[in-house]
Amino acid sequence: MVDGITIKHVLYEQKYESLIRDFPSKNRKMDQYVIDKADTDKQEGKGVTFLFLNEDENELYGYFILASTSIIIDDESGYYFNLPSVEIKFFAIPFKYSGKRCEGELDGEPFNYSDAMFWQVLHRIDTYSEEILGIEAILLRSTPEAESFYNRHGFHHYKNFKQNLIIADDKFDISCIPLINVFKVNGSEAN
Repeated sequence: MVDGITIKHVLYEQKYESLIRDFPSKNRKMDQYVIDKADTDKQEGKGVTFLFLNEDENELYGYFILASTSIIIDDESGYYFNLPSVEIKFFAIPFKYSGKRCEGELDGEPFNYSDAMFWQVLHRIDTYSEEILGIEAILLRSTPEAESFYNRHGFHHYKNFKQNLIIADDKFDISCIPLINVFKVNGSEAN
């Protein structure tokens, strides 16, 4: 619930295309990608798109795409191992909510709609890691403008975490910065 409104997660279907057009994010390229590719990506196992909607499903509060991935770690002795991970391929909220504060506070601090929606994404990933599959890290690629937002949520430039992480390249937007949140290692919180 955000500002007294119950927000639910639903899987993207073409019937929701008009909501993405009616409630565009700052990044129209991402919006168009969801409209054009969400169904195909799901069918091909490349990612699953979720929407944040109100109960009546007539207002969009954001969307995100999750995909499984693996981060390869070279331990400098020639041995490689995989860090089971999930990638947040896209996260966006409608432009009209960008920078807007929610009612209430968290730990004495006000927070934005973007924070409230992103916490929902992280909660879903945490639930997956507890109930469905092993996840030790979360990867995403941030635009330069959004990097400080993700830093506040525990994501850091992957080179700052370890020099020898190897992540798959993504050509969607070459200006994006790979960020990582290693939140579970050996069964304990690592962030």
